[in-house]
Amino acid sequence: MKNYFGEKYAFEYAFLIHYQAWLVLPAFSGLLVAISTLITFMQTGQLNKSLDTSLNGVFGLIVAVWATLFLESWKQK
Repeated sequence: MKNYFGEKYAFEYAFLIHYQAWLVLPAFSGLLVAISTLITFMQTGQLNKSLDTSLNGVFGLIVAVWATLFLESWKQK
């Protein structure tokens, strides 16, 4: 790819592959938060209570740790 398109595009393609592979963790944890929100809404019927859960803070921490680990892994590559 580098020889055909150039180093700039090969570098971008390598970054996108790395990024896509690392997106599995936030996608999975976001799906769990969404399912929890839906279950809470179905039980209570109140949208405000279902959107404001303690899992939102946990999800924020997961994303912050994920971003740090992702950037460090990209620096090593």
